[in-house]
Amino acid sequence: MIFSRLEPAKYKLRVSGDGVITTESGVLDMTDSGPNLTEHVRMRRIPLPTDGPGGSSVSVTELNIPAEAKKEFEKGASNMEEKNWSEAKNHLDRAIRDLSQIRSSP
Repeated sequence: MIFSRLEPAKYKLRVSGDGVITTESGVLDMTDSGPNLTEHVRMRRIPLPTDGPGGSSVSVTELNIPAEAKKEFEKGASNMEEKNWSEAKNHLDRAIRDLSQIRSSP
């Protein structure tokens, strides 16, 4: 994708869509990079229930993953790909906390 006529500034690029895990780039500094900057963002598809062992069955609790937990997990996964271990741990800890709340509620 090409973005034109961007003002010199710092940007982040977020890629999302059906069947892909939302991914965010690091900070893109276009304050003095000139008119062109190339950024590669690795996209990963969302695994389907039939991708792994166990066939096509999915537990009911897997279908009830809170949006906030999913968002934190995706941020953590993105941070891990960038080798930003501290931020990844923070986001993954939050995802676990959010999942624990739904698992422990009656």
